[in-house]
Order: sequence, then C-alpha cells, then structure tokens
Amino acid sequence: MINESRRSIGMMALAVRSNPGTLFLHMVILFTNCAFAQEPQPKLELSEEKIEILVIPGAMESERSVFVRNIGDAPLEILKIEVSCGCIFEDLLDEIIQPGEQTTLTIKILNSDLTAGTKFVRLFTNDPSQEIFLITIASRIPKAVEYSPKKLTISRETATIKFELHLYRFSTEPVSKVSKISKISTSNPQIEIKKLGVIEEEWGIRHQYSLSIQGFAQLKRREFVHIRTDDVEVPVIEIPVEISKR
Repeated sequence: MINESRRSIGMMALAVRSNPGTLFLHMVILFTNCAFAQEPQPKLELSEEKIEILVIPGAMESERSVFVRNIGDAPLEILKIEVSCGCIFEDLLDEIIQPGEQTTLTIKILNSDLTAGTKFVRLFTNDPSQEIFLITIASRIPKAVEYSPKKLTISRETATIKFELHLYRFSTEPVSKVSKISKISTSNPQIEIKKLGVIEEEWGIRHQYSLSIQGFAQLKRREFVHIRTDDVEVPVIEIPVEISKR
C-alpha cells in the first residue's frame, strides 16, 4: 500500500509539471485512493451491555447469555476475559469471530458465593476502536410472582399482544409447590385475556397469555389486568395497559 501511494505521488508530480492547473484534481484523487485503501478492521457489538440476573434461592446457579457480534470486515479476536467476582464464571463459545458472524458468551453466577453490589465482565479484544468492552451485571431475588414485559402497550395497529407471568420456586420443593393463579380479570370488558400455554422451567412455571381489544371507544388511556394468587406476599398484581387510540 505504501509503494502504491509513492507511485501515485510520483505520477501526480509529473502531471503537475506538465499542467500546473491539474494540481487540485490530482490531490483529490490521491486522498480518495488513500481513504479506500484503509485496511479491514474488526468491530465488536454486544447484544446487551447491562444485564440483570435473577437469583433464585434454592438454585445452585443463575445464568444469562450475551451475543458477541463482529460487525467489522476483519476477524475479531477475544484475547482475554476478566470477571470482578469469584462468584462469576464465563463460557465463550468462540474466541475468533469472522466478519458478519456472532458467538455466545454465557455468564453464570454461583448463588452461594454471591456478594452485594454490581459485578462486571471485561472483554479484551483486537477491536482498534475500543479494546476493552464492559458488561455490567446486576442481580436480584425476584418476587414470588412477576410478569413481563413490565409495560403493556396496545393500539389499533397492534390489537393483540402477548405477556407472561413467572411463578418462581424458592426452595428445593417440587414445582407443584409454587404459587398458583386463582383469578385473572381486566378493568374493562372490552379487554379479553386468553391463556396460550404453561411451560415448566427449572426455576418455576411460565404462564403465557394474549391480550386483545374488542373495541377502543369505551377504553380509558390506561386500563389494568388484575391477577390474584395464593401467595401471601404477592396476593394481587395489577399490570398497567397503556391504550393508544391513534
């Protein structure tokens, strides 16, 4: 590339001697060629830079996965990974990621060794724009019953949305001992709830639902889904539903 640049400069000098008026034109061509001659470089992109890990009492460990992508045009190398706590373990599927591809970084937390405070995972790479990437980890113990997403928004364009209820197991007892849903209702009869399925997980049970609107005329800007459980600490849950009438 250096030899090509020298050759271009030499040719430009000869051309300028014969015709001085072409100096500006040749300068533009030279800088344009140098810009396009830039060497390929890797570039790292993370699916998440801040993650939350739910720590389930009674479970040995908790984990989350983060996707590591190479959006550059040269191979990306993960040179080293450091963690800020002895309670964190990482497992990277591939250390070299080709352009346009991705790999999985699994982050595990040992619940028995977990200490308070924010944790970090640092990735050292050959990305010239940023050699060190930081993943921030926050951990918390969930309530017996939680829902996702945390905000339900519905409009005329999306008249049906899905949400889940997560019922967590907090001991080594069987999944049948988790909290149960005794009743689910809405603040307006024009909002209909349908149960889609139940999935049993290691940490408890996932209940899947769909929410649909039968008509927007009588709806307020905010309605609610009311959920009653047999859990003493979380007997009632109200999920807000934002209504967009546009």
